[in-house]
Amino acid sequence: MSGIRVVLLGLLLASARQDPSLDALVEQLSDDRVERREAAVEALARLGPDRLPELRKRLEGLDPEPKGRLAAAILRIEDSVRVLEFLPPYRPVSLDLVRMPARDALKELADRTGLPIDLSTCPAGREVTVRVENVPPLQALTEICKAAMLGWMDRSPTDWRGRGRWGPPSRIRIHEVVPYYYRPRAIQYVRHYRIQCHLSTVNHTDGTAKKQLSLTIEPAAGVRPHSVSGVRLTEATDEAGQDLLAGLSSKSEGFSTQTLGKTSGGMSRTFPAQTSPQKLTRLKGSITFRYPCGIRWVSFVNPADGLGKPQDALGCRLSLQKYRREGSCHEVILSIINIEGNPVKGREIWDELPFDYQEVELVTPSGERLWSKSCGAAGGGFTWQIHLDMRGSKDEAAKEIRLPWADRFVEDVVEFDLRDVLHQ
Repeated sequence: MSGIRVVLLGLLLASARQDPSLDALVEQLSDDRVERREAAVEALARLGPDRLPELRKRLEGLDPEPKGRLAAAILRIEDSVRVLEFLPPYRPVSLDLVRMPARDALKELADRTGLPIDLSTCPAGREVTVRVENVPPLQALTEICKAAMLGWMDRSPTDWRGRGRWGPPSRIRIHEVVPYYYRPRAIQYVRHYRIQCHLSTVNHTDGTAKKQLSLTIEPAAGVRPHSVSGVRLTEATDEAGQDLLAGLSSKSEGFSTQTLGKTSGGMSRTFPAQTSPQKLTRLKGSITFRYPCGIRWVSFVNPADGLGKPQDALGCRLSLQKYRREGSCHEVILSIINIEGNPVKGREIWDELPFDYQEVELVTPSGERLWSKSCGAAGGGFTWQIHLDMRGSKDEAAKEIRLPWADRFVEDVVEFDLRDVLHQ
């Protein structure tokens, strides 16, 4: 393992040296209270890879239920090591910059951390004085930009397959901002992710106004998770110290797949009118990103010569119903029969599909990879059709129409602890 990987591993698992007795945690796996059992699994999962031999040995002799919980904790530790294979080797950094030109400070940060910062169009900004110690690269980037009254954004975010939304490569663009840009906000930087949260007011048709909590987690440039498997809140406290967690209602949570139109994960939740807060003093929780370690394909080859046979994947039977081409324009109709689970109700096809329509890709003989910017749907119940239009740059027929699906993952659990979540 390289030195960079060792540093990253230490960043991921730094809490391993501060854990309670292993004997007590293993015993707690059999506790009568669910919350105690879950807390034990969480604590064991933080012990780190150096304790894996001991943990595996503890599996022997345990009853089936606590054995399963310990096995789950072991799997999470193993995943925390494997996930390093999917993350760019961005290094935590310490800076002590005094009256340095902003462009020079950003170049030094890029050289020391590996962040792909595009300096070609970087505004001059102000001279900066920044002192940070052992912080995630995105946090150091924000401190430099804030001191120079500049902002940053991912110039061309990519999905989990490396496809750029507006064209490769994925780089961080620096731009000018106004002072309001750095208004007080609840932001936390955890390894390769930026976490933001704010409150807003939602006016309902019945005349009531409620507060909505919006949480966003954005990966850094080059970090390409496949999906989010869960967003979990563990604490939500207002200024009076009141616990508001139980009253929160879920509006939407996470996303199924990180595609070209969805470049960050998160959720929004609404407070009951009677407990709508003006401020949250603390919000804790976690979001679990998934990275694919096994990918399979649904593939229809040379569709101009024949539509091919139906194929089963993702709990569905997929058939190519139509392929038509006019010059560089391609029309594709896919039939989807749900063979597992419940029927799709009404117009919920967008939420119920086991894949995003932009996952469907058309490949030409010259190597172009095309996908649709819009999707039409028809049908209902267990059988649906989606209609896709794709445009290439050359007059050539499709070589392949394909849909990737990941069937094995490693997970990266990102824990956050936000303070002073304000109304925006």
